[in-house]
Amino acid sequence: MQKKVLVVLVIPLILFLISCEREFEFDTTGRGNPVVLNGILEAGSLPATVFLYHSQEMGDTSNISPIEGATMWLETAEDKYTFEYTDSGRYICNIAPQSGKTYRVKALVGGDTVWAETTIPSDTGLGCVTLDTLEIRPWCYYKMDINDEKEVDNKYWFWVYELNYKWDYRVDSLIDESDVEARLATMYSKTPYADRFLSYYDPNTLSGYTVNYDYFLRVPDDGFDGERVIVDVYHPNLSSGNNGMFFMAAFDKHYDKYMKSYLTYDDYLGRMDELTIYYQPSFVYSNVHNGTGIFGSMAVKDTIISDNPLFQNYQYD
Repeated sequence: MQKKVLVVLVIPLILFLISCEREFEFDTTGRGNPVVLNGILEAGSLPATVFLYHSQEMGDTSNISPIEGATMWLETAEDKYTFEYTDSGRYICNIAPQSGKTYRVKALVGGDTVWAETTIPSDTGLGCVTLDTLEIRPWCYYKMDINDEKEVDNKYWFWVYELNYKWDYRVDSLIDESDVEARLATMYSKTPYADRFLSYYDPNTLSGYTVNYDYFLRVPDDGFDGERVIVDVYHPNLSSGNNGMFFMAAFDKHYDKYMKSYLTYDDYLGRMDELTIYYQPSFVYSNVHNGTGIFGSMAVKDTIISDNPLFQNYQYD
């Protein structure tokens, strides 16, 4: 009798799990393909860059091994472009990807074709970043404007760098851009549209900003398809005398899943810094066929808000 009851309980559970949408794809076998392809295309940005490496077993402390001299090309529905190898596993293609186009990368490695594709998102939904003058200084409150495109599955991401620099009083200018330190800043927001991953409740902040986001704010358009919304952000580390560089981006579906899975597991795999995707078994989303890695894309806008006019031309790479 107990066995029959157990079977009755287990079968619905199995059916439920099978019916669930699979958000991430993991390779936990440890037998992953040794080729890692990694590249993020940016709308309108030159050149298209892709890296090829051999993966390593978890715990291997040796240097990541690049794949040199592979044949690699980039395809659209109309054209085909060839990559050139530079160094350290880096391949470049001298094109600027266009929003709305689908690009497929193919790499011939050891007789196998490793490939992946991405559709470049549009930047039309990315508005402007403005200082909220209604709030009390010295703390910094900002508003980020989204003009969402209707019936397009958009995934918006926001992050900010706190910029610190050395000052040369003799020439009244920056000493050198290499002396600028760009550091990811934590943020708070009251927007109802944000994904709550990487967030926690903090009741001790000002003006009701009680949800803290650990460096990145992800806003899917599920709740405002085709509408204009304002995302409010509060940065406790940025006061009236600081400089901030704000990024608004639209990620394609692959880069979105990669980033969410990578950041979710970063606390567990953080000892390998940002190279977690090069190790097997991998707990990070991958869209690469006959290999592993990520080939995604984004459209991004950046805005510098600073009290110092000399800082406006700073470029963060």
